Formats: sequence, C-alpha cells, structure tokens
Amino acid sequence: MRQSAEIGRLFAQNWSTLTLLCRMQGLNPSLNVRPEALNTVRRAKAAGAGVGILSNELELFYGRETIENLHILKVSDCLIDATHAHILKPDLRAYGLGVQATGLPAPEIVFVDDQARNVKDARKAALATVYFDVTRPGESFAEAARLLGASA
Repeated sequence: MRQSAEIGRLFAQNWSTLTLLCRMQGLNPSLNVRPEALNTVRRAKAAGAGVGILSNELELFYGRETIENLHILKVSDCLIDATHAHILKPDLRAYGLGVQATGLPAPEIVFVDDQARNVKDARKAALATVYFDVTRPGESFAEAARLLGASA
C-alpha cells in the first residue's frame, strides 16, 4: 500500500494498490495472461475437462472491472474467489469449495499454484497438484495439460 501511495504521489494522485495494479495492466487485462495459460485451458476443455479457478482475493486486488474483462475467466467453468468466499488458501476448506464447485472427486481435480504451501495443502485435500514454477512456465503448463489429458 505504501509503494502504491508513493507512486501515486509522483502523479499528484492518491493511489491504492488496486489503482496501481489497474494502471500497470493497461486497458486490456487479458494481454497480461500468459498465452500458454489460455491455450492450456482451451486444450483441457476440448479434451472434455472442466476448468475452474480458486483464487485468494482476485477481485480485491484487481477490481471487478478487470475480472469482468479477463477472457480466461470467461472460458472457465467456475471461479471461487476468497474476496467473496472469505476462505483463503491454504485453508483446507478453500479446496473443499473447489471440489464442491466442480462436483468431481478430489483426486480427479488438478490443482495448479505457484505457492508451494498451497500445493502442499492441496495434496492434503487429495487433489492432484502441479507446482507452477514461474521460471519454467512451459514445463508447468505441459505437466498440467498432461494431468488433464490435454497434452499437445
């Protein structure tokens, strides 16, 4: 919050974290989504898999307008956002909400996250997991696609 306010002052404005994030992502937030992510989602859906998103406070950080304009969310089957659910990962109840939303048995769900603690607790919830290594996104997406039966 402090950094957002400091940057805002450079423009003689009062910026919140949300303001900073919205300014950083530009007019089309979908341009900030890795193309591999959208391709993986499309391949998974073509293979018959559902796609859901379990996020810690996505709307809180990025704002409703951004969420409404993200193409990847429009092609996903469900979004569970702690902004509204009020249960943050790695709380096991968050994974339970995901299982409930999909209607699938936990072991049939592939959970992908870049936070090791979230992956660790998703395993405790019996989900199949992929640790998303931000330094090796291609490998992470390939592993997720493989587990979803959507390999190229």
